[in-house]
This record gives sequence, structure tokens and C-alpha cells, in this order.
Amino acid sequence: MKRRKLSIGLSIPIGLLIFLVILALVLVPAIIIFNSSSSYLSQSNIANSGQQQLKEKEQQQILRGNPNIFYNSTKNPPQL
Repeated sequence: MKRRKLSIGLSIPIGLLIFLVILALVLVPAIIIFNSSSSYLSQSNIANSGQQQLKEKEQQQILRGNPNIFYNSTKNPPQL
């Protein structure tokens, strides 16, 4: 009888210890990942700025009358 109570008494702290280890193994990397600066964000900012510059350049060429560039003012894209 005493031995059974001792094993039940030891299983709770061991279970909690295993739970805390698993929790730490999940939370610590998650905190590191979410708090680190994302390279994807900086890459998207660079891509967006390049796309914006290209759009402005095309608009300037449209206004200058470049025959190789045309402006499609329709709201619906053409169907292929």
C-alpha cells in the first residue's frame, strides 16, 4: 500500500516536469521566431519599391507618348 502511494506521488512531479520541458521546447523557439526581424518583410519592401518605380517609369513613358507603351484604361482585364 505504501509503495503504491509513493509511485503515485512521484508520477505527478515527473509528469509536470515532462510537461514543462515540452512546453519550453515549443515556446522558446516560437518566441525567438516571432520576435526576430523577418527577412521576408524586408524582401517584400524591396520588391514593392522596385515595382512602384517601374510603374512610375511606365506612366512617365505613357505621358511622353512612347509608342511601345500603351495605357489600358478598362476596368476588366482582357480575356485570353
